[in-house]
Amino acid sequence: MLTRVRNSNIELLRIIAMLMIIAHHHVIHNVTDVCSLSSPVVSDFYLCLQVLGKIGVVIFFLISAWYLCDEKMTNIKKNYLRIFTLEKQLFFYSIALSSGTLLIHHFVKSFPSLSTSLAIKSVIPVWGEIWWYCTAYVAFLLFCPFVTRSLVMIGQRLHFYLVLLLTVTWGVIYGLTPLTYLGVLGDSFVFFIILYSFVAYIKWYGLVPNERQSWILAIFGCSVLIACIICGGILKKVTGIGLFEKIQVGFAGSGKLPVILAALGIFFIAINKKHLWHNKIVNSIAASTLAVYLIHEYPTIRMFLACQFDIGKLTVSSWAPLVSIGIVLGIFVVCTAIDYVRRFLFKFVLDRHPGKYANKIWSFTTQMVASSRVWMKLTKDIDEPSQELRA
Repeated sequence: MLTRVRNSNIELLRIIAMLMIIAHHHVIHNVTDVCSLSSPVVSDFYLCLQVLGKIGVVIFFLISAWYLCDEKMTNIKKNYLRIFTLEKQLFFYSIALSSGTLLIHHFVKSFPSLSTSLAIKSVIPVWGEIWWYCTAYVAFLLFCPFVTRSLVMIGQRLHFYLVLLLTVTWGVIYGLTPLTYLGVLGDSFVFFIILYSFVAYIKWYGLVPNERQSWILAIFGCSVLIACIICGGILKKVTGIGLFEKIQVGFAGSGKLPVILAALGIFFIAINKKHLWHNKIVNSIAASTLAVYLIHEYPTIRMFLACQFDIGKLTVSSWAPLVSIGIVLGIFVVCTAIDYVRRFLFKFVLDRHPGKYANKIWSFTTQMVASSRVWMKLTKDIDEPSQELRA
């Protein structure tokens, strides 16, 4: 069977997106509030790092959504296999990291301890929501085949009206205000479905912006975010009103329009590269990007990193911004190296027969469901609507 050669333009973008996410976590989880730093310039620099993470999350999802759009036919099994593959990795890291936490804390008391709730969540990592992105993505994959089929069946015209409605309600009302309206949550699978609806329309109906338009989107989105950070900081300093602090990052939340525009622009810049670039090293490193997220964002590791790399202590030196960039790169390298060990183990243990156990579970489950009386009754009712419905 032929395997698809990954486009290194996209894989490099995946790596960059993860670096942006690490930079965001370096700031948002830190023990020091960067808004309280004495130097406005340094404070604004760290707020820019914080903004990068939200752009990185959208880019990371867009890469997956772009390829999922190609599967217009409903294929529940394929998405189940994706979830099964993802679950293997999540379960491995949740158990390995929880066990590692117990071991390290036993010898180093200053290392964060494993709470009872975290131990329980580590056994069911997806439903325990240890990593919000993975939980939201699994939920999205469950709905994706049905969403895709529905979008195909409604056709271009109704799909356009849907995109238009989402643009007004989500893009304008929610996306251009620092508050949450209409119950829209950025960090959820609903956000992913909304993004997917946009991406599907753009890809299916040939509306991919050219490279020049992509650059305009990226520059405009980033400019708005940077302007909010700078202007909010100046207004806060001049007036002394803390409310302006919210303006600095208010438009940089999950799903905010400037974030989406910046992410779409950067993503389509990579898509529009006419020269297809294939680099085994880049592709290999990119395959570990999810693991980088899983490792450094595990609660005890996150707490440890936040305390070890206290921005308040780093800013004593004028080299703090460069040190922070080095920390971000260092976290990425160490986590990638750890995942190479995991991949080596999987290659000779769990992945010796790819999909074998997943297919067996799928076949057993579908046979059990199909042979059940409840299922036969339900499908009969669906195939043969009642007299009231026919009337």
